Amino acid sequence: MSQHIRFESSTGKMITQTVFGKYTEELLQLNDPTQITFRNTTLQVLKLASKELALLKSQAIAVEKAFKDGKISQLDHDTALQEIGAEIQSSELIIQSHSGTEALPPLIKQRFGVVLS
Repeated sequence: MSQHIRFESSTGKMITQTVFGKYTEELLQLNDPTQITFRNTTLQVLKLASKELALLKSQAIAVEKAFKDGKISQLDHDTALQEIGAEIQSSELIIQSHSGTEALPPLIKQRFGVVLS
């Protein structure tokens, strides 16, 4: 499909490169304003989540350093890392679900008693 259509991240538009690509773009309304807005907001969410993830990882490093330097207790260290770890997992899940890198659930094999193939 990449020889027919490519995504332009600076605009959020799908750029057609062949007649087949143009047909697909029109048929699926790939450059409908709503679709473009959705893509652009998804890219913004990914950018923000990536920044948040980097910040959280630097906070975890700072907590480790503070503990190593004797500035915080073991309990404070463990509590902070647990909270930061939960936020890291949340940020990673946001990135995975918005970038398409999260594994999809398996397709159902049967519905209403009918085997799907």
